[in-house]
Amino acid sequence: MSFIAIDIGGSSIKSCRVEQNGGRFRLASQVCTTPLKLNEFSEIKDVVLGICRKELKDGADSVIGISTCGSVDNAGVVINDDHFKNYCNISWSDLLVREFGDVRVCTVNDGRASAWGEYSVAATKVVTHVHVVVGTGIGGGVIHNGELLSGDSGQAGYIGHIKVAPLETPICGCGKMGCVESLASARGIVAMYVNYSGSDRRLPVDVDFGNLLCRFKEDRQNIVDALKKSGYWLGVALGNVMNVLNPQLVTIGGGVVVATNNVVKDNSLGENPYFMGVNEGIHYAAYHRVETTGVVKVGVLGNTAGLLGVASLAFSKVCRPNLKE
Repeated sequence: MSFIAIDIGGSSIKSCRVEQNGGRFRLASQVCTTPLKLNEFSEIKDVVLGICRKELKDGADSVIGISTCGSVDNAGVVINDDHFKNYCNISWSDLLVREFGDVRVCTVNDGRASAWGEYSVAATKVVTHVHVVVGTGIGGGVIHNGELLSGDSGQAGYIGHIKVAPLETPICGCGKMGCVESLASARGIVAMYVNYSGSDRRLPVDVDFGNLLCRFKEDRQNIVDALKKSGYWLGVALGNVMNVLNPQLVTIGGGVVVATNNVVKDNSLGENPYFMGVNEGIHYAAYHRVETTGVVKVGVLGNTAGLLGVASLAFSKVCRPNLKE
């Protein structure tokens, strides 16, 4: 059985086919990435409809899994998103059924989809698993006893909005200060670099995270310092999560992880400065018994965790119930 898997992030939309065979999920086509430029729901809608139109025409099964940024309730409705204008009260299921007829749709927050991907597809057999995704923003999810925790209204896992710093920090997309997302995400790292380098304060608008890493050889020390400090704040947040949940495993994924690992490899750094900071922050914040019994490592699925995770969730939520009937 195959699925159309779509991952809506803060700066791009990824898509591919995912195949399920014997309970295992794998990528069945090349991942296509479409950059987003307008920060408008209208652009997201056009891209998603284009993906579905092409994939359905090519004969893919009419099961669509959508992993998306923003607040998603337990019914799969996107309540709102801080990053995209007019992306609120959107039911992808209703929208796609109106457009294409008999399709089945599963919509899940991207952090929780990625967490489920790392847990189920990567087969991490632990009792409690925390996964955090670091990209344009910071999201995450928690699995306990084989269940993805959603919370009473579907909002469990907002690791990015844990408050870790004084009120003098940048304002987060949620409108508040002190959120780890405003300090440790791709945008947070760029802002941190400005503080270390003394660059023009307009730099976070003019230079994105990818372009910043391209400057690594020109301004190595300031970028390393920014990565370490941003990673430290993520570690503080994760240390607090670990204190509450006492997880056996914490994994970290997302575009920032992939990009910083590439910088380490290309420049023979030895250690990833972002993860050095994460470990320091965890050591500061986590109770020592919690820290010593939990394993913290990079996720194994990279940027494909959300695609694989939402396909697996689609199988569980919209396929298995029908099979039972």
